[in-house]
Amino acid sequence: MGRITRQKDLHSALAQGDHITVADGSTKLDAILATLVKLDAKVDTVASDLNLLRADQRKIRERMKGVETEVAALIPQAKDMQSQVLELHKRVGYLEFRAEDAEGRARRNNICIIGLPAGVGKDSMVD
Repeated sequence: MGRITRQKDLHSALAQGDHITVADGSTKLDAILATLVKLDAKVDTVASDLNLLRADQRKIRERMKGVETEVAALIPQAKDMQSQVLELHKRVGYLEFRAEDAEGRARRNNICIIGLPAGVGKDSMVD
């Protein structure tokens, strides 16, 4: 190939693997050009990796939006459940109090007096 005059020509020549001659025929320039080709390949690799990362980021963003939507829908239900649990807790406390009170009243009516026969006082306490 002939003399390279523009960077675009250099890039296309390097991509095709053509031999490039420089005006002064320096081998240092050949080494620089080879290094540039390697760097160009690495930049392409980094760019493709970056595109993959962006695609992954979009997927994660979409999943996060879905999770946020589901959580937002569950918050009112959780608040409702919490108020129901508090109400039921109060109700259980009240019922425990009532059960204990009923047991206490039942025990008070079961008085056993030692020394009296079992049948005494069925008809009348005066007897």
